[in-house]
Amino acid sequence: MKKFSLALIVVLVLAGGAFAYFKISGDDEQQGPETVLVETGTIVEKALAVGQIVPRHEIAVKSKVSGTVARVFVEEGDYVEAGQSLIEVKPAPTPLEYAQAKRGERRSAPGQGSARQGHGLARTFGLFGAGVGKNATGLIIGGFGAGIGESAKGVIIGGFGAGIGENLDGAVLGLIGAGVGRNARGLLVGGIGAGVGRDFTGVGIGGVGIGAGRNLTGITIVGGAAGAGRNLKGITLAGIGVGAGDDITGITLGLGGVRAGGRIKGGTFSLLSVGASELKGFTASAFNGFVFEDYWFRRHNDPTIGFSIGLINYAPELKGVQLGLLNYAGNNPKWARLLPFLNAHI
Repeated sequence: MKKFSLALIVVLVLAGGAFAYFKISGDDEQQGPETVLVETGTIVEKALAVGQIVPRHEIAVKSKVSGTVARVFVEEGDYVEAGQSLIEVKPAPTPLEYAQAKRGERRSAPGQGSARQGHGLARTFGLFGAGVGKNATGLIIGGFGAGIGESAKGVIIGGFGAGIGENLDGAVLGLIGAGVGRNARGLLVGGIGAGVGRDFTGVGIGGVGIGAGRNLTGITIVGGAAGAGRNLKGITLAGIGVGAGDDITGITLGLGGVRAGGRIKGGTFSLLSVGASELKGFTASAFNGFVFEDYWFRRHNDPTIGFSIGLINYAPELKGVQLGLLNYAGNNPKWARLLPFLNAHI
């Protein structure tokens, strides 16, 4: 009986083990490996590093003279070629040049001219002429003429004429004429005429004429005519006439006439005529709203804003008051467009 019980236990253990083995094996076959859907995409590769970017070849560029950098012609990263200008250096005055200028050792002998090449401080005198080849700072006087090749800071005086090739910051005086090639700021005096190639700011005085290629700003006094290629601002007094390509702003007196391609704003006075695309402010002349052209008067302005006094006042569009012998306001009713003595549109 005991042998039978032992054999039965052994059989049950073997049967249970076989059942468990086949059960586990069957579950593994049913589950299998995990599957995913195959798709196309972009693989991004990244690399992180800490460091510095340095040029493969580095060349140090140095000036042979000491001074200040006036202009830079290239930027970082630009390609350059052999012989190409990179910067412009304005040399500083040497101790010897400074001492000579202080002691006035550059004064020329009587009956001679004086010339100076280079940059820096200068006090140059010449009975016939005085000149500096490049830039000058200080006092330049020439009996007949004085000239600066580039820019000047200081006072330039020429008996007959004085000129600066580029820019002026100071004063230039010429008995016959005074001129600046580019921009000028300060005092400009020409016995007959004075002119600036671009912009002028300051006091300008000319016997016959004074003009600026672009803008003329400040106080301008001339026996003849004053003109600006673009805008004229400030106080302008001219014996013959005043003109500007664009606008005239301020107090303007042109005995022969005042004319602007754009607007005239402020107080404007003339014995003859005042004309612009728009008149704004106080206007007094014989013919307001007209310009003298081809030996006759031509209507010129469109709107007139403000107060006008004259023999004939003309305004296609009036916003203000007209006082004169005949007054025309084009935006008034027909019966009130042309009136004697007084006209208005508010």
